[in-house]
Formats: sequence, C-alpha cells, structure tokens
Amino acid sequence: MGMDQAVLDENIALRQEVLEQARQIVDLQERVRSRLTGVQFLILLLGGSITAAFVFIGIIVAWQFTSNPTELGPFLNEMLLVVAIFGNPVSALVGAMTPAMVEEVKYRMSHGRLEDEGT
Repeated sequence: MGMDQAVLDENIALRQEVLEQARQIVDLQERVRSRLTGVQFLILLLGGSITAAFVFIGIIVAWQFTSNPTELGPFLNEMLLVVAIFGNPVSALVGAMTPAMVEEVKYRMSHGRLEDEGT
C-alpha cells in the first residue's frame, strides 16, 4: 500500500510539472505572437528615418528662425515646402501604425500581458 501511494504521489508531481511546462509554452507563444511583424518592422525602419528627418528639419527651422530671422527669411518658403513634403509620409506612417498598435494593446489587455512586459 505504501508503494502505491509513493507511485501515486510521483505521478501527481509529474502531472503538475507537465501542466506547468504547458503553461510556460503557452506564455512563450503569446509573447512571440505579440512582437513586431516583418511589415511593421519595415514600416518603422523606413518611416522612422523619414520621421527623424522631419523632426530634425523642424528643429532647424525653429532654431534658425528664432536666432536669425533675417537670414532665414529668403529661404523660409523652401524650408516650409520641405517640411510640408515630409509631413505627408510622416502622417501616413502614423496612420498606418496606429491601428496596428491599438490592436496590439487590445490583444495584450485581453490576455493580461500588458502589465507584465517592460518593453
């Protein structure tokens, strides 16, 4: 009888270990699923450089205009044109990424993963 109880306890412990490993597998699958897709990565890579250039040009225009408005005056139309040209791709990038980010946040909130990740 004592031997049967020991085998039963070992069987229960093994089943609990298998269940814990199955939970870990499901958790890892959810974490992998919540990463960037290839298309999102390319949009961020290509769009990130456009956004950085847009912000950089905006900073230069603001800085130059506040420090030397008389020197910038003749070139203001061209600089504003460049800012306007860069504004369209940046707006398109934000428009493309926002729905994907909203869906990602909704998915994480529904699965309780939002507060667990530090990234």
